[in-house]
Amino acid sequence: MMKKILLLLLFIPSIFLAQNEEKKTKVKPKIYKWELGLNGGVNFTNVKGLDSINSVNKFGKLYGLTVTYHFNRFFSLKGDFDFENKGWKIDDINYNINGVDTSGGITQVLNYFDLPAFMHIGFGKKIKFDFNFGPYFGYLLNAKTFNSDNQEVVIDHPSFRDFSNIDYGFIYGLGLDFILSERVSFGIDFFVEEGLKEINNQGLKNRSLDFDFGINFLVGKKK
Repeated sequence: MMKKILLLLLFIPSIFLAQNEEKKTKVKPKIYKWELGLNGGVNFTNVKGLDSINSVNKFGKLYGLTVTYHFNRFFSLKGDFDFENKGWKIDDINYNINGVDTSGGITQVLNYFDLPAFMHIGFGKKIKFDFNFGPYFGYLLNAKTFNSDNQEVVIDHPSFRDFSNIDYGFIYGLGLDFILSERVSFGIDFFVEEGLKEINNQGLKNRSLDFDFGINFLVGKKK
């Protein structure tokens, strides 16, 4: 009996030693660190701060490139390099054009080079659910004003002039990634861009709801 107990006491530590050795030799799974993609979509944009004027959402588009660096299977840093239409619409407003008082609908278009840089958190295998949040920075490429006949006009109204070249704010949203193969995926994202900077001396701030679609490619070797 005593011999059996001694053998058992010797055997139990050997089990724990074997488990510890197995943990030490377990290799961390390798992943592709870099991901490149093409993206495009549509947006609905408006501005905050037009207190005395009723503005409505303007329909626009966005497209560009995506670069992603994966820290592991769940966390990555994602950046877009986009061309994006922003602005707003007003169905009826009194304004002056070429010294003549008139009224009607106006569409203000602000075209930006937009750079969102956000933390990307994803879960899943064949279908990944992800959450994105971070800052965005925008550079104004041009500003154009159109009347209800879609003619470009220059109007004398403080809300439609003297736009800042720089915009920045916060971006957040949800998405789905469909894994098509080991290196290719198709993504659908919904983002909200909340401007923090006043884009002219009237205190206007951009706001955009983006629906983005993209094809992404994992590149390089697993590390």
